[in-house]
Amino acid sequence: MSEAAPPIDVDAAMLARLAALDMAAAEFVNARLLAATDTDEINSLGRTYQRVSRGLRQTLALKAKLAREAARAEAEARLQPHKERLQALGDEIEMFRVDARAEDLLDAVQRMAQAAIGDDEQALADVLDRFDVELDDWTMKPDFIDRDLEAQVREACQVLGLPEELAAGWRRLPVMEDLPDPAGLYRDDDADDGTDGPPPGSPYRRMGSG
Repeated sequence: MSEAAPPIDVDAAMLARLAALDMAAAEFVNARLLAATDTDEINSLGRTYQRVSRGLRQTLALKAKLAREAARAEAEARLQPHKERLQALGDEIEMFRVDARAEDLLDAVQRMAQAAIGDDEQALADVLDRFDVELDDWTMKPDFIDRDLEAQVREACQVLGLPEELAAGWRRLPVMEDLPDPAGLYRDDDADDGTDGPPPGSPYRRMGSG
């Protein structure tokens, strides 16, 4: 099956025709100018030739402009699917960055809360629940991943009422392997129904479980 002929660009066709007519007129005037011997006739034909040649140049310039615009539009149409894929990839990378920053903040708060509260599981759970709600709001802000992590850790201390001096050395604090679950929201690892701890995304997940 033969391919359909490309659509005719009427404007480009008219400009091409106009350029041909302008060129024919310029050639005609130029021939008369070269053959003239009378001074007045030479001056008159010279002015006419200048006008005709200027019109030709303008026609050619417009024809070239339309050709550039058509080429640019065609190139943009070819690139559009790639732009959409790049945009989708950029959005996915942004989500990964947000998740990674949220994990760092939760890690810091868990360490600091454990250092400040100790073995009071109910108090620990309350602090972590409060921060889980707070973190949801933080991740929605456009500058979330652009802000300094340490500044966000200090802000978390202020919001949760934790000692701010913990923020300076939170990375040296021990990692909380198992988070408190005083309300019994999640069964043990060896539960009969196969439940293996808290679901992904829960503030009660195991920090050391990968």
